[in-house]
Amino acid sequence: FFLNRTWTDEASASAVKPSRAELRQVTRDPRFITLQIAVAIATFTLFAVTINIIPLIIERGAAYSLAAIALGLVGFGQVAGRFGYPSLERHTSTRARTVILFASGAVGLWLLAFVSGPIWLLIGIAMLTGGVRGCMTLLQATAVSDRWGTKNFGAINGVFVAPITAGTALAPVAGPALAGVLGGYPMMAVAMAGLLTLATLLSART
Repeated sequence: FFLNRTWTDEASASAVKPSRAELRQVTRDPRFITLQIAVAIATFTLFAVTINIIPLIIERGAAYSLAAIALGLVGFGQVAGRFGYPSLERHTSTRARTVILFASGAVGLWLLAFVSGPIWLLIGIAMLTGGVRGCMTLLQATAVSDRWGTKNFGAINGVFVAPITAGTALAPVAGPALAGVLGGYPMMAVAMAGLLTLATLLSART
């Protein structure tokens, strides 16, 4: 009974559509492109290995049931990483925590590629790598706003996450495909570790 007869959306009336020039100023910035490539690589590589941890662990001699538990513990590590991220954020700069997380992920992938056992150690490494992956979700969410502010955030972030989203969708399929081509999941992990190491070097420029 107390509502207005007509609804006036003042927020939408006062909203100003960002100009293409403003968007291009950010999205064509070499720093933006470098960050976009680095985050896309990091997301793809971490997801490709951790989502395929079951066949990787099985190739190291684990039973299927234990490998399935390992996948669950990767998920637990991912959640734990998200809880720990705020502390990292408080004590590091934007660039520093990006490099730290990328480097930690690369180390995790190198270890998963070359450590053959014992199985409990591999599962521990997988959990820690899952923790990095969990942190990456939050890092990606604030990557644009931390560097370029919140002006035109929706449009700019939409451009930023496009290749990252595509990589995330392809990773579960690309992992097994690469394992078939390269001769096994450990070799696939080697390739992903190499790519993430490259992304770590790129992240130092963002």
